Amino acid sequence: MNKSNYKYGNIIELKINEDVTIDNSLLIKLTYFTHKRPRIGGSTQATATLIVTKDNTLGEINLSVRGIQGKSESEDGLSEEERFRPVLWKGYKFQLAERFGSNYGESIRVIILKDKKYN
Repeated sequence: MNKSNYKYGNIIELKINEDVTIDNSLLIKLTYFTHKRPRIGGSTQATATLIVTKDNTLGEINLSVRGIQGKSESEDGLSEEERFRPVLWKGYKFQLAERFGSNYGESIRVIILKDKKYN
């Protein structure tokens, strides 16, 4: 699937094992999901792994959502930056746009930003 009309900073949905090309140069593929089983009251983490390719360079990115077992987002004390920690790769910033929900194992929604100095 080609997302040549994607505007950096908007939300994009990535589906498991589907190749997505942005600007005919950045190839992204969501490959799998994992999660950490916490102790009661401990930290939680669910992770989606992406394979990314740009200019014949291959990379792996792990995007995670964090929390505290048994506490809501308003109670766990985490900032949005801590909850959805961004990942920088080759001039791009990748960040989950939301928690995994019923789509866990199937798709994620991400925001990708591009640093202008890498154009």
